[in-house]
Amino acid sequence: MKEFGFSEGFIKKTNRILLIAMLSGLPFAFVYGEIITGGSISAALRGVAYTYLVLGAIWAIEIPLIRRIQRKRKVIIEDERIVRRCGKRERNISWRDIAKIKIVETAPGGIHTIKLYERNKKAIRLYGFNQMETIADLVKEKVSDNVSIRTKRQRLDWDNPFMVIMYVWACALVIFPILVIAEKYLDDFIRSLLR
Repeated sequence: MKEFGFSEGFIKKTNRILLIAMLSGLPFAFVYGEIITGGSISAALRGVAYTYLVLGAIWAIEIPLIRRIQRKRKVIIEDERIVRRCGKRERNISWRDIAKIKIVETAPGGIHTIKLYERNKKAIRLYGFNQMETIADLVKEKVSDNVSIRTKRQRLDWDNPFMVIMYVWACALVIFPILVIAEKYLDDFIRSLLR
């Protein structure tokens, strides 16, 4: 039996990505705030400040809860089955019941996700654990030879902060015109919130 815990490095990396995403959306939030307030910089600053305070409060409560749950997660590889455990809850698949496996690699190399598909059931998804490459090797070793193993490599490096910023900006550029068009319908509602 081999046991693998959740990676603290993965937790730090996702915390960093969330922070970068939140901060990179700040210019768009300010520009949109300025548009909906009729060019009032002070009202736009107040609106953005309130929005980010609410987001910060939600994240300050939610993220530590998610991280606490993630730290409880474990993958246990036994002779007869693989188990994903979180506290008292667990999900397991017998090696003989695995129909196919999908492995997603990161752009620079390394394992991002392993999906184990059981016939007619929801897949078990493994990500963020210590030694993902070792888990993948053990899974390949334990399953029967007729199991389909598909490997896919991500084209973009989502661990790169520049890619996260570009993704947020691309989303903002798509959403921005929709918000500007909808602004005339939401104008009264938003102005009442900013007073």
